[in-house]
Amino acid sequence: MMHDFKDKADNLLVKLKRERSIKNSEQAIEIVSLFLVIRFFEIICSKEPNKNAYSQSGLHSLRNHEDYFYYYKNVINEVACSHDYMSRCPDIEKLLISSIENTILKLNNSIVIEGILQLTSLLTCRDDFEYLSKWYRSILERMSIDSGKTGEFYTPDALSKVIVRVLKPESRDKVYDPACGTGGFLVTASGYTQGKENNDNSYLVGGEISPFAYLTSFASLLFKGDESFSLRLFDSLDIGTHCQKYNIVLTNPPFGKYNHSSDYYPQDFESSYVDYQFLNHVMNSLEVGGRAAIVLPDRFFTDRSSSGIALKKRLLSDFNINCILSIPPGAMLPYTGVKLSVLFFSNESCTSDIWIYQLNTIERFTKKSRISIEHFDDFFDKLELKELSKNSWFVNRNELGDSFNLLFRKNDRESYGVLINAKINLDKLSEINQEMIESLKYTKDRISRLEDHIRLNISNYHLKSYKVEELVSSLPSKPLSRSELKEEGIYPVYGGNGVIGYYDNFHVKGSNIVIGRVGALCGNVRYVSGNIWATNNALVLESKLSDKVHVPYLAKVLEMKDLRKLASGTAQPHITFSKIKNIEVDLPPLNVQIELDTWLTELELELEKQELLAEKISQENKILKNKVYLNLLRT
Repeated sequence: MMHDFKDKADNLLVKLKRERSIKNSEQAIEIVSLFLVIRFFEIICSKEPNKNAYSQSGLHSLRNHEDYFYYYKNVINEVACSHDYMSRCPDIEKLLISSIENTILKLNNSIVIEGILQLTSLLTCRDDFEYLSKWYRSILERMSIDSGKTGEFYTPDALSKVIVRVLKPESRDKVYDPACGTGGFLVTASGYTQGKENNDNSYLVGGEISPFAYLTSFASLLFKGDESFSLRLFDSLDIGTHCQKYNIVLTNPPFGKYNHSSDYYPQDFESSYVDYQFLNHVMNSLEVGGRAAIVLPDRFFTDRSSSGIALKKRLLSDFNINCILSIPPGAMLPYTGVKLSVLFFSNESCTSDIWIYQLNTIERFTKKSRISIEHFDDFFDKLELKELSKNSWFVNRNELGDSFNLLFRKNDRESYGVLINAKINLDKLSEINQEMIESLKYTKDRISRLEDHIRLNISNYHLKSYKVEELVSSLPSKPLSRSELKEEGIYPVYGGNGVIGYYDNFHVKGSNIVIGRVGALCGNVRYVSGNIWATNNALVLESKLSDKVHVPYLAKVLEMKDLRKLASGTAQPHITFSKIKNIEVDLPPLNVQIELDTWLTELELELEKQELLAEKISQENKILKNKVYLNLLRT
């Protein structure tokens, strides 16, 4: 069916482009997008209880353009009143109604309208749109090739995938694109996090000034099946310095100069280049510890103007530049043929060296010969360790001088240079190793003192056996739909693997044990204190014997029991209270439980610290070796 749909849809696009009233590919795709979105809405309306049953067959009986318009308007209003994503995209209802009115007036050809209706009638359920989504993204790419102007709204799929793969958005991250165009970055980020644990609260945010791009971005995310998004039809730069903070910010902004007067510039920064303004906005929007990527013309990296220098000074002092990826000319054709680079940075303390990678390819990129994800294989091979090679080098931020040329590369083959960068890494490595030694000494001393204490008080450490059902009872959980979850709120909501979001109410209070009931990680154990909401995917255990059970200690005991092995079911493993109620546990007196729990908690924190230090040591060792070898071995 979907193959038949794609063939008919492609034929319809050809017919639309031949219509006198349709000027270009952009208008043809806008019309198709509009009717596909409304068809999506029709399917939702027909499947929800207590709603007017709109149907495609009913629409065929409508006789004139006014009837068409009011029918579609009612469908749009119906969905706007009942679905959260419409309220999170406050401009979409008005845009859809206005667009459908203009489209019906523009399309006087009843044969074309009938063709659109026949095409959309092939879509009968929401799953059809997920299959449709790849085709939809492909026609947007074809549009960008056909027209240089509309290409400004589209980022090549390969570049979107590379940037998202480098930033590695987590399932709970807030992802923001202030110039989202047709939604390429947001769609790719959605695909990257789908299937990951705790994806229930991922959140995608976009801003776009073009009504056409706004519509296609909305359609792309809707068809993808991810309803956790928010889109605004406005200029993101109007926000100024008072903008919301995000974990991930990624964007491919428009390039060139403003057409506005100087009064338009945000208060904290002045530049005639719109791409500079977007970089400034990205920095303002990035929360502490957040990660960002922005596509910029190479002009910025060598710019000596006051605005360029000011931006680079802020980048170097307030942020950590993780990587600069230089892209060959032609990667963004037909929109622009200029040479571009992707600037990756994070809102955290800076390092002395900036790693630069220059993508070199044999073939020349054109409208027909497009950049692909395979062109970046060598980049990803060297990215983790930031290896030095003929295509990659380091720039020391302290050696930039007044020019602030971030892409500057010394001729490293003139002589055997001093190993200053290696020595800097060695100093850093020594600091980390010293911190690790101190932590290990502390841990050894703590364990020795604990051992002495137990030996002196061994009479207090007698154990008594209990069954789990003697110690705790299972509290009822309550379902909560995904649409009711909030990104931020008062009370955490626990699912199969920890917190999945927040809600404005709770039904469990006090100190309890939460166990994952359903999913690949069922059987995971957490101690939870305070007011929470527990969904049906979680078991909540409440202590029955407060004079005999210290709940955090019992949670640690159950964690060591490996409850996952008691799960049943293969496609969807699950565990029940009846499976764990007969497990035997040995408990010391209450005061001893409290004492041991305190010590174990301190130990866990120290061991976690050591794991992080070990990762840093391993990473710095590899970087040090790479720098020394490359300097001394002239390969």
